[in-house]
Amino acid sequence: MKAVLETVNHNCKSIPRLTLVPAACENNKEFAQGLQVYLIMSVPPGVFESGLAIPGIHWFHQKHNRKYIVMVQEFRDIIMGQFAGHHHTDTFRVFYNKNDLANPFCSWEADEAWRVTHHYFHFDPLHGNHRVEDVNFQWTDGVFGVALSRPDAQGERTVFFHALSSLRVFSVPAGVMRNRTAALAAGPDSYYHYRDLGFKGNDTQATASYLDLDTGVLFFTQLNCNGVACWNTQKPLEPANVHLLVSDGERFSFPNDLKVDAEGTLWVLTDRLPVYVYKGGLDPNTVNYRIFSAAVKDLIKGTVCEV
Repeated sequence: MKAVLETVNHNCKSIPRLTLVPAACENNKEFAQGLQVYLIMSVPPGVFESGLAIPGIHWFHQKHNRKYIVMVQEFRDIIMGQFAGHHHTDTFRVFYNKNDLANPFCSWEADEAWRVTHHYFHFDPLHGNHRVEDVNFQWTDGVFGVALSRPDAQGERTVFFHALSSLRVFSVPAGVMRNRTAALAAGPDSYYHYRDLGFKGNDTQATASYLDLDTGVLFFTQLNCNGVACWNTQKPLEPANVHLLVSDGERFSFPNDLKVDAEGTLWVLTDRLPVYVYKGGLDPNTVNYRIFSAAVKDLIKGTVCEV
């Protein structure tokens, strides 16, 4: 697979986009053999939601994302799930095929998707104040980080999620999201499927999170601590069980995203986004983007996150 960097226009601005493309389409089956992929998207392709609720207007519609649909259908045997968030609304998306768990993606032909809302998706008004380097700003972002667990004894997965401006982590069974009736149910039947897992500690606001399927350890960025932390999901979520793995005001300024790959390596991206947004740009003579990697088992060894 090769990476193609292209430019797209959004709100009259040119934005770079990195696209992964199969090296040779005729070898897709050989390329995909044995792989399992989760698609994590900042904003899914399609119609971007506005602040107005317009009946009949769908935010995710086949006619707006044909190329994306072709790609997903081509690789449906290895795409285990699709997640999207960061819409600046208190929602997140998990896409599955409700009738075939072996090929969990939406039924594109029927354009089946539904929006799920819950109190736990909202930001905490007491924790929306942030400071990165010398920039002080306030964000009201709701659900931002979404992570998926390994299957339990019944084959069910758990979706872990948190709002960016919050100090808590929540969860919901993935089956609830796959079941349209359960997902859209009102009242207690829906509300109590979601769990408040606990308090991470002061200044633990996070952008991204990712759960390492091998160890069951959840990693999350630390926006106000310039670093990365971990929590062993087999232990209660409380400050004593959350470990700050790294904190560096220069190199880890605004850790924006992280992932764990199939080899058990944690990758972290830092990009100084608040400096760019609130100070009118970045200094090209300094390092503004960094990518870090480390073996998960080495990182958590000797910490409360160790398995």
